[in-house]
Amino acid sequence: MLAPAVPGWRQRERKLHPTAPMTAADYVSKVLKPAVDYATGKNLYVIIDHHQIDNVTTGNSAADATTFWTDVAPKFASYTNVIYEPFNEPIDGSVSWATFKPVVQNWLTTIRGAGANNIIIVPSMSYDQHPGDAAAVHRRAPTWCTPRTSTQAIGARPSSNKSRPP
Repeated sequence: MLAPAVPGWRQRERKLHPTAPMTAADYVSKVLKPAVDYATGKNLYVIIDHHQIDNVTTGNSAADATTFWTDVAPKFASYTNVIYEPFNEPIDGSVSWATFKPVVQNWLTTIRGAGANNIIIVPSMSYDQHPGDAAAVHRRAPTWCTPRTSTQAIGARPSSNKSRPP
């Protein structure tokens, strides 16, 4: 995903999909790295994610993501504009944070172990729709992670934060 690295909050997004089958190494060297280098040259932030929809507390998906980050994180550790999203759409909605956390911690450890010190978007158990889940375990959850009611508009700003750009 590409978004401006300057004030304004106007999102511009580009998803990169290869046009033909290729190895993981070819994807990184021929698609991902050139795209990140291009975005870097344009002063843009880039979110690199392991994009998969699956349960991560069962099966092989968590291990697949760890393999991905073991390979990819070191290649982008020196980029200050890269944001990491360890697993884009986990669907472990029926498990507790206590069950989910060790899986997530392994990805964070892998990314940090590669030398990356940038922002990491910590996934939640439900399609990454509740980014406050991890924080809510340790302190009172901020208002932005409370469930929406039918009267709340998606993307609406809390009334106490009117100065933030749309």
